[in-house]
Amino acid sequence: MLSTKSPHYQTWLQRLPGWRRQFPLATFCVINTSGIDLQPGLWELGVRCVIQSTWEMEILARWLAWHLRRLDESPNEWLKGLWDRLPWAQWGGKEPVSG
Repeated sequence: MLSTKSPHYQTWLQRLPGWRRQFPLATFCVINTSGIDLQPGLWELGVRCVIQSTWEMEILARWLAWHLRRLDESPNEWLKGLWDRLPWAQWGGKEPVSG
């Protein structure tokens, strides 16, 4: 997940095409709080999820679950570890999406 607020925004934007070639199963999400519609350009660079604020975290969660289901290996352990590090895990009552 990348943010337009990051001081390294320009650097990772330039490196994104190389990352896509180096890590073909990786996928990228950008939280764009700039107020400028960057979605078409980001899609062109290979970003598959663009949200405008943390209020759209449900979109991010659904996209992440979809992406993880695409992977071949069983994600049970690392999915639980990832889920536990996400901010909504602390709110309780939510279970990770199993593969």
